[in-house]
Amino acid sequence: MDKKTKDCALCASLFLVAAYALCEGFRLVTLAQKPPFRIAAFRVNPGMLPVILGGLLLFFTGVLLFNTLRHEPRPLAAFFDSLKTSCRSMAAALGNPDFISMLVSVTLMFIYCFGVLGRAPFWFGAIAFLLVLMTYLKTSDQMFRFFRATNFGVIVFTSVASVTAIILLFVTIFRTSLP
Repeated sequence: MDKKTKDCALCASLFLVAAYALCEGFRLVTLAQKPPFRIAAFRVNPGMLPVILGGLLLFFTGVLLFNTLRHEPRPLAAFFDSLKTSCRSMAAALGNPDFISMLVSVTLMFIYCFGVLGRAPFWFGAIAFLLVLMTYLKTSDQMFRFFRATNFGVIVFTSVASVTAIILLFVTIFRTSLP
């Protein structure tokens, strides 16, 4: 992809993030104005920061898009052509096994962060996450094969040792609480 196509794809993504931040910020503003909080002043409202940051992100996304398409005779058509090209590139990337492996790994991290962390004891969730992630990464190029017990033993040992070291370091030495 050329620079213009990448910039247009980035602008489309940033526009969606900015729109989400603005919507959530305004939702927070209206929630804080209702009981039990009754915060009428915008300057102390918890929704002020997301609204300001979303607005700034929207503004600078517009500046980037304007600078990218400034010399185009038909900027809107060039923008949509760039989006089509980037969508075709993403579709081609879905056939790449390394990209699929990265996508599954990121999904596992998302599930751990937003599904497991805080709902299960830290040690249990962290060991389970490391076991699943390392087992997947070990077998991702050999899909649907059974892994050898010795390799799985190393994965279990590494997971337990890593989580034990994290707990000892942060809880015992630094005296912090883990989620």
